[in-house]
Amino acid sequence: MAEIKVKIIYRNYIPLYSGYCSFWLDDIPGVEVIIPEVKTHLKKFYKWYLLCKKIPLVKGLLNLGQNLLFNERKDKEDIDLYFFAGIMPDKNFGKPFILDLEHVYQLFNFVNVTASRKKDVFKILESKNCKRILPWSIAAENTLKKMYKDEYTRIMNKVEVLYPALPLYKKVYKGKADHSIVRKDDKKIKILFVGRDIYRKGLMEALIALKEINKKFSKKIEFYCVSGDTEKLKNQFQSNNFHFYPFNFPHDEVIKKFFMTCDLFVMPTRVDTFGMVYLEALSCGMPIIATKQFAIPEFLKDGENGFFVESDNLFLHKKLIPTGKYSGIGYRGIEKKLVIDLTRKLNLIIENPNVLRSLKIEAPKEFEPGGKFSIIKRNKILERMIRTSIKDGEDKI
Repeated sequence: MAEIKVKIIYRNYIPLYSGYCSFWLDDIPGVEVIIPEVKTHLKKFYKWYLLCKKIPLVKGLLNLGQNLLFNERKDKEDIDLYFFAGIMPDKNFGKPFILDLEHVYQLFNFVNVTASRKKDVFKILESKNCKRILPWSIAAENTLKKMYKDEYTRIMNKVEVLYPALPLYKKVYKGKADHSIVRKDDKKIKILFVGRDIYRKGLMEALIALKEINKKFSKKIEFYCVSGDTEKLKNQFQSNNFHFYPFNFPHDEVIKKFFMTCDLFVMPTRVDTFGMVYLEALSCGMPIIATKQFAIPEFLKDGENGFFVESDNLFLHKKLIPTGKYSGIGYRGIEKKLVIDLTRKLNLIIENPNVLRSLKIEAPKEFEPGGKFSIIKRNKILERMIRTSIKDGEDKI
């Protein structure tokens, strides 16, 4: 019987996503993890939030609405510790808790940071009930430092980077790859893009580079794209080697039909507060091509498990808080520098088969036991944090 009960608090209008899968794929010794069920009717709140978050009079209501809908807590329930997954407790939360974040902006529900809200959030972080603050990356930790500057020293002892984790998909799905879409052809390099936003994720630059590459290597490549606005893209980039699919596949189908059947993942993003899709590619044994945006340098080793491409339009390098273009339609220009470097890196990989083979061998290594993104490592760290949080609470009684 578990000695410690931990309840996960998240925006449960959709399932808790893959970055938290260590909670349900492997046991944390002595800990029972309780994940509230998904309430699909809460999607209505999310749609309302997207529609109204820019209206000044509504912004203050969003935090109240979040607390009412997601911060489920019964004062008498038998829970030892709460884990807030990318969400903030309200200021009156009276139980011990841990919280994590991909970016400090999460703590403000992705709406403008006012001086009063900034102060309120810090009070929660500094409170005795806040036992641990777990940024997903060093980049995320740095946003916390930049936001609170000198005040950060008052909470720094609570802060520790805890990376997300994934199973080694290459092993889990071995023999289960579904070639119903991506044809099995060892003579061609299958290049993949998966991302909803075609501008913010750099798809337009990738397509322009691939169009040029296709002129030279039409018998050596195929490109598969899972994204938004695919009908428009089909008309704009017509080729027998380019295949476009709408973003409506279940998660495990995306893994089996695309990640396990392609050879190289390309997504030169401009804004990402982490980028779980890159980890999913790597865990399937697929090297990645990406920009040096935010946390990506913490898992992409240039020339080992993929390649960086150069861009002068990395949004989170310019601003701490991702507002404006980030929350709107995205960057709409075509960056020539990015196109040129993408073309160069793709050309290098296609002309040198041994390079791709070497990248593929290295890609999944950090998901093996003890690796940076392994479930075993994450859960060992979580066990330590949970136990020390409980002990810390007992010592202060």
